[in-house]
Amino acid sequence: MVAAAGSWIADSPGVIADSPIQTSDLSCFRDRSECVEARAFLNPVTNNLLVQTLFYRVKTWTEAEVVAELSLGPAANTIQIRFDMRDRMVRMTESRLPADGTKSRYDAHLDDGDKVDRRLQK
Repeated sequence: MVAAAGSWIADSPGVIADSPIQTSDLSCFRDRSECVEARAFLNPVTNNLLVQTLFYRVKTWTEAEVVAELSLGPAANTIQIRFDMRDRMVRMTESRLPADGTKSRYDAHLDDGDKVDRRLQK
């Protein structure tokens, strides 16, 4: 099993990690070829706590990395998470292909949520 916890921090503009108060707990299970993400974030408009459980299918599992992917339906949206064992980072990439054919990509990495709060307070 491989696991990590923290907050998604955006590396590019977009929908990933657009909520400053967010936390995720990721666990990947080699025997099930599955990763599970428990995600919670505070909706800044309604001030409600929203929770999600996402299930990713493992694409590759080596000593160097674990790569898993989630397909989000007909809009050709996919979320890929990558555990990089060398630099001990977890990264997420979300790709979207809306009906107009304009592909977009958003990147984030999992880190300490306190860093997000400190950055926003500057």
